[in-house]
Amino acid sequence: MYSSTILFFSALFFASAPSFVRGWCHPNFEGAALTVVWNNTLSWSAEPAVGAPISASTLPSKFFFQQNGDDPDVTYTIKTAANVNFAAEYDGQRLFMDNADWSGNENQKWRVVCNTCETDISQKHGVVASYCEITSKTDSLCITEGSGPGPLYLYYCISHGGHGNYLYFDFLV
Repeated sequence: MYSSTILFFSALFFASAPSFVRGWCHPNFEGAALTVVWNNTLSWSAEPAVGAPISASTLPSKFFFQQNGDDPDVTYTIKTAANVNFAAEYDGQRLFMDNADWSGNENQKWRVVCNTCETDISQKHGVVASYCEITSKTDSLCITEGSGPGPLYLYYCISHGGHGNYLYFDFLV
């Protein structure tokens, strides 16, 4: 009787487990066009043009996070969905759109680590990765934004409120 009770509750627990992975994960975005959101209020926005800033805005743009396959150091190239010839770049001073460098420009490589990652996102709507930290591969600074709409920038990865920065983003399809 005791073993059947354990078996019953184990089956119940695993059957009701959510489809996402708990703990830190590297999302597989499966080529989906994504909206990157902070606190359900501001989204990333950028024009597909050389030098265009990437901003926190109430008018979201869609982005592709192309996984580069650098295992175990998983990195992504962030491209505008409006034109994949433009990629997010950090030159040590600012975050902006530049011509996509197909030769593997390190300044266009980003790490994304999340608290939750959905699987099979082509079948999903809404949040597919949450509480995500996005960092530059070259110096491990976090993409962040100030207290409202405006350009995104990179800063030391610190907890919420340390410098008025908000470091964690959600991805929506």
